[in-house]
Amino acid sequence: MPQWGDVALKDISTSRIQHWYVSLAEGTAPYVGERGSDSSLSASSIRSAGNIVLGSILDVAVENRWIDVNPVTKARVPHTGPSNGEST
Repeated sequence: MPQWGDVALKDISTSRIQHWYVSLAEGTAPYVGERGSDSSLSASSIRSAGNIVLGSILDVAVENRWIDVNPVTKARVPHTGPSNGEST
């Protein structure tokens, strides 16, 4: 998760996570040291990256008392809409 590599635990906030979710949905989140992947992620993929991966890491940080609360718990995954097949 390149987005969080240089961010101190105390600086990971719900609003920063929310901004990251939006960038994943828009396909503008950093990946492998670059900016944007030219493809957006589905809500379920964002939920997996956020709630399962980042949330689990931050749960350990709470258990070890490195942070007081897990900011992932209040972040909401944006609706990404239908994928292929819908015309605009």
